[in-house]
Amino acid sequence: MVGDVSSIQGVDALAGELIERVEHIDVLVNNAGYMGSVLGYSKDQVETHFAVNVLAPCRLTRALLPALKAAGNARVLNITGGDKPAAIDADNLQAEKGFRGLMTYTHSKSAMEAMSMALSEELEREGVTVNVLFPGRASTVMTRSLSLSALPGLMKLMYPLFRLLFAKDEGKSAAKAA
Repeated sequence: MVGDVSSIQGVDALAGELIERVEHIDVLVNNAGYMGSVLGYSKDQVETHFAVNVLAPCRLTRALLPALKAAGNARVLNITGGDKPAAIDADNLQAEKGFRGLMTYTHSKSAMEAMSMALSEELEREGVTVNVLFPGRASTVMTRSLSLSALPGLMKLMYPLFRLLFAKDEGKSAAKAA
C-alpha cells in the first residue's frame, strides 16, 4: 500500500485504507523518513522534516490504535537515523532558528525519539509497545541524495567522505542494517 505521509490528509487516508483492509495490526513499522537540502513546508504549512519524521508516525500510530489494540500485544517500531541523538530545542522544532540540512534532519529524528518515548508510556496501558530503532548507517536513496548544501559549516569539508561512506553498494549496507 502506498501513502503520502507528508501531509495530515495523506496520513489520514493511509490509515483509513489500512483500517478498511485489516482487522488487526501486529507490528507497525514507521520507516518513512525525509532528509532535504532546503527548507520546505508540507501542504499543512509544517516544516517538512518535522511533518514526515515526527508528526506522521505519531498521527498514523494514533489513527491505527484500534487495529493495534485488536491484535493484542502489538508493537510499533519507529525507525530513527541521523547522527547521535541531539538535544531538542523546543523553540526550533520547525527550523525557526534556521535550516541546517543534515542537522535539521537529526533534530527531527531526536524529536521523533522523544515523541516515541511519550507515546510508549501512553500506549503501554493499551497493550501496545512502542520502540525506537536505529539500524545503523546504510547506503540508501535518501543517504545518497545528501548534498553539499545539506551540510552545515565545517562539515562541508567532509562531503567527499560522506560520498564514499554512502556509495551505492547494491543494498548490502541496508541489508546489514535491517
